[in-house]
Formats: sequence, C-alpha cells, structure tokens
Amino acid sequence: MHSNQGNLSDDIIESARKYLSDYRMVNPGRFQEGVLGLLDLNRVEYQLTSIENDLAIKLDGSIKILEVGSGLGSFLMAAAMRGIDCYGIEPSKVGVNTAIKRMPELRDRIRISAGESLPYKNECFDLVVSFQVLEHTANPRQVLKESIRVLKRGGFLYFVMPNYNSFWEGHYGLYWLPRFPKPLAKFYVRAHGRDPGFLDGIQYITPKSVSDMLLGEDVELIDLGLKAWERRLDSLDFPTWGSTGKLMRLAKLARTLKMMSLVKFLGKKFGLYYPIILVAKKS
Repeated sequence: MHSNQGNLSDDIIESARKYLSDYRMVNPGRFQEGVLGLLDLNRVEYQLTSIENDLAIKLDGSIKILEVGSGLGSFLMAAAMRGIDCYGIEPSKVGVNTAIKRMPELRDRIRISAGESLPYKNECFDLVVSFQVLEHTANPRQVLKESIRVLKRGGFLYFVMPNYNSFWEGHYGLYWLPRFPKPLAKFYVRAHGRDPGFLDGIQYITPKSVSDMLLGEDVELIDLGLKAWERRLDSLDFPTWGSTGKLMRLAKLARTLKMMSLVKFLGKKFGLYYPIILVAKKS
C-alpha cells in the first residue's frame, strides 16, 4: 500500500497501462510516468484544494459530488478518504473496474456511462467536476447540458480542460499554435515521436467555445480560468506533474525579463491562458 496512490499491485498497474493504451497515450518515452500520474492521489489533493480555493467552499461530508470522466478512480478515492459523498461516471469499462479494484467501496458509486447521458435524476448534486475530459467527448455541449441538469440550484460546475487557443498542448507536453490545424498538427507531433492519431479524438475547445456552449443554460458563468492563471504567474505555483515544468520555466523567464505584465495582458486580451477552468453556478 502506498499512501499517495493506494493499492499499486501489478494487476492495478497493468490495468492502468491498458487504460492508457486504449486512449492512445501519446508519449511512449514517459508511458510509465503517465500510468503512475493517473494513480497518484497527491495530484487529486491539489485538485481538491484548488476547488475549495476557487469556489470558496469546504469539501466535506455535506457536499455531494459527481465526477464526469472518473478514469481510474483517483479523484473518487481521495474524495472518499475525506468523507465526501462522491460519485462518478466513466465510459471505459477498464477504468471503472480498475477503480473498484483500487477501492471496493466505489462499487456502488461509479458507473459505466458517457457524459452525454448521465444516469442520475435532476438536481441531485452540489458540485459536478471534470478534469481533462470534455475535450475527449463526442458532444461537449451536451455533456455540459447534462451536468447542469443534475446540478442542484446554487450548485457549481468545475471543469478543467486544455485551451486550444493557447500556445501549449498538455497531452503531448508540447508548445503549440492556437487552434493548430490538425493536418499540420499531426505532422508536428509525428516529428516529435508522438502518436498523431490521438488528435482524431480531440475537440479543440477554447474559452469562447465554452461560453458559447453555456448560452441559454440556467447558469451564471463565474470564471474560465483567467484568475487561476494570473495567480500561477504571480506565485509560480504550477502543478508538478506532466510537462508543466516547461510552463513554469517560461513564467520565470518572463519575470526575469520584466515581461509579466505584457504576458498577462496578452493572455487576457486574446484568451491565450492555460488551462480553461470553467467555474459556473446554477441559478
């Protein structure tokens, strides 16, 4: 038993490898790191703390949470360890079975389902969260619509996703062109030794496209990640997983060159910040 990852038996790790293979993990040289990253509960603690800070709420047993796209169950595990009433949906049978292997108590709390059709009644959750999932869905607008449907009045959406209007692609850990045309993007990632086929299942989501998806929905849009991005630039407090160290080094360089004000201005003016963090409240 590892305190930060739960049960990491060979069976669990092999299931995690299968899960990533199904989703065409794009950096073969860091495959093992990717497996362990998805199983790391410390990563979830960062997410839970970010939610509390961004929403100004305390996550405890009084909060009922749904996670859209539960993957291998790490968020649900960490939330359950805090005593939070948490549930999840995940379209991958491998992901669901792995989550249950890691924590059998999740058996009645995680279901095989797509985000476009949530198997829950109207207005039954205080908070609906999702992390790096919306860009993989077939119909992002419908996923948001369903998430709002199951949200209680006064409840919050908290969705984190890549910004394809930025100069960064987090899945590949590569510098990027805003709304990079996919034929050119595939050539670019292939030149870096990555799997270009992964892009076929990616929706290019931007801050504007997210705000457009919410038009007509019964929610108040609070933020799209700009505030969190500015805080990271000020504090240089970037997550330590994946390839985000590259972003922190760029931020440090901008500070050294006294260009931070310009970086913030451009990020805000043209929506170049990363990632999108959708915070919305149901009216």
